[in-house]
Amino acid sequence: MTLKPGRTPGTIGLAFLVIVTGIWLIAMSINQNQGESGRIESKGSNSDWQSQLVQQAERRLNSSPEKPLPFAALNKRAEAVPRRFVRKAIENLGGHQRLGLRFRRAHYLHTSVGVGIWIVPGRNVTCLFQAVEMAAACSINTIITRKGEVLVVGRRAAPDRAAQPVSFLAVGIAPNWVRAILMKPIGKPSRRVPVVNNTYGLRARSPINIEKLIR
Repeated sequence: MTLKPGRTPGTIGLAFLVIVTGIWLIAMSINQNQGESGRIESKGSNSDWQSQLVQQAERRLNSSPEKPLPFAALNKRAEAVPRRFVRKAIENLGGHQRLGLRFRRAHYLHTSVGVGIWIVPGRNVTCLFQAVEMAAACSINTIITRKGEVLVVGRRAAPDRAAQPVSFLAVGIAPNWVRAILMKPIGKPSRRVPVVNNTYGLRARSPINIEKLIR
């Protein structure tokens, strides 16, 4: 099923979950890499602990030196994301502009499933946006350098949020050394998906998991 331009109600709920989960994973990944000086006090309420975690993540993002990502497709000249898409991206991110995303230094890439993606750099963070809908997945650059990034969105047949998605789309970027991705739609056999120009994609009728990056 083709994802049509415009606001597709079926993608909003799952896309929001991807965004929130991505932001949480960024914070957790940074916390795991901290030494003794980066410990977070567990005293007080959960909101206080979460606030400390986010603040610590922001400090790490702002202080770490940036390094080029190992993606040949990103060596070409950068371009600006159109304003109408920037507004939608910020809306979808729910106010997480603290990532310092530089929408004027983005790269637009085509995938094998006919869906374009925007790669937008931030403060030691890189976000992948599905073109038009601007659903997003973000990770810190140390993770993207090793594993790349993938975004999975689902589409419902009806605008009712309680309805189950009827189709899924996975699009992603992979480092230069990756030649293929072993992807598995739940309940279906695994599929070897080739990586072309650092990108890959797959459509399925069930949620899609990444099993292995293949050299």
